[in-house]
Amino acid sequence: LKPFWTFASTRSVQTGLCRPTVPPRLSMKTFLVAAALLPLGAVAGDCAQNATCAEEESASLLSLKAKRASTHPADGSKNHCRPMGSDGKPTGLHHRTRKEVSKMSDSEFQRFADAMDKLKAQKGKCGSRDWRCLASYPETYNSFAAVHPKAHEVPDEFIVMHRRMLYDLETQLQVVAQDCDIALPFWNSYREAGAPQSSAVWSKNRYGSLYDGESCSGGGQGGVCLTDGIAAGWKKDPNAGRGSCRSCVTRATGWSVNVATLPVIMVGLKQKRSWESFGSWAEGVHIPLHNWLGGDMGNVPDNPFDPVFFAHHGMTDRLAHWWQVYHAYANKVKAYECRSCNGRMTYFGDKRKEWVGDYNEEGDCIQLPLSDPRACISYDGVMQTAREAYSKVATPAKPKYDKQDSRRR
Repeated sequence: LKPFWTFASTRSVQTGLCRPTVPPRLSMKTFLVAAALLPLGAVAGDCAQNATCAEEESASLLSLKAKRASTHPADGSKNHCRPMGSDGKPTGLHHRTRKEVSKMSDSEFQRFADAMDKLKAQKGKCGSRDWRCLASYPETYNSFAAVHPKAHEVPDEFIVMHRRMLYDLETQLQVVAQDCDIALPFWNSYREAGAPQSSAVWSKNRYGSLYDGESCSGGGQGGVCLTDGIAAGWKKDPNAGRGSCRSCVTRATGWSVNVATLPVIMVGLKQKRSWESFGSWAEGVHIPLHNWLGGDMGNVPDNPFDPVFFAHHGMTDRLAHWWQVYHAYANKVKAYECRSCNGRMTYFGDKRKEWVGDYNEEGDCIQLPLSDPRACISYDGVMQTAREAYSKVATPAKPKYDKQDSRRR
């Protein structure tokens, strides 16, 4: 590192200050890693002969180390993964960007899959009943299956209950992996409505195949146990024997499905309606995929055992995000002022408006929870963003000038 640091600590011609500069053929990332590894106060070359320069280099290294330590650890607290100031108080929100599965690299998805495996391996508080242990929520993966039926007890809660579950799962994955950058993928099945069975989502290095696997029966189900993909080998009921659909993550997928196409979805999103009406519509368009996949996805208490459940509901939340942003611009709608928003959520007890959240225009994200935001959620996919859609409505293209028509007039 000595020759590198000698070069990197030369005095700037433009400013006369001794500051680190990046040498040719050396990436900024490599430079920062190397600089962070140096002991504080390390000097060489020009700056070893200059006390002011040495002080500047020490300050620069301190700044690098402070930046590295300025994010709160992934611990599930109110400050979880948030940027922190020198006074120990948060200076902003944790920005989470959820990517469409098709936009994720293999390494990105593998980081997510590894975190899922770690969370699935966590022991709960219910012994042999851990696979449906509500008391362990949200610290075990299986506990999400225990909570899920409660998301369907009150119609007006469909969006907020699932949004809370997505948020909690994402947070726990970051905790077990100690990685603040992990975010839940989502699958836009409406974009592949013509042939969802051909989607790359079902590859062995994503969510696993639809029709291949070990046959299973019992537990009110029939189908196949997943043998590839993210949930390959995952267990449900530890007391169930091999060959039982209760022992594994299962699918019983049909050969055809009537999934709404993306143009149809876009028309529905732009329709002005109440938050409650939107939630009913979103629930309706999401159901066919559940029924088509069958197995765990076809049975409400078992839905979350199949990880694709969270990719599917990530898309439903993407639709809610889109609706909130579009109508905030187009109709000045504040979704958290909805008719049912002051009611208390089943199980969680929060007011529903807390998990409706509020739109942050600067970050183009939804702040959650409403009254004490900790994170801001955005989506990165192929689908047109709400802001893009609104801008086209707000500033329509000028009509072309028709000379012949002008003469007729």
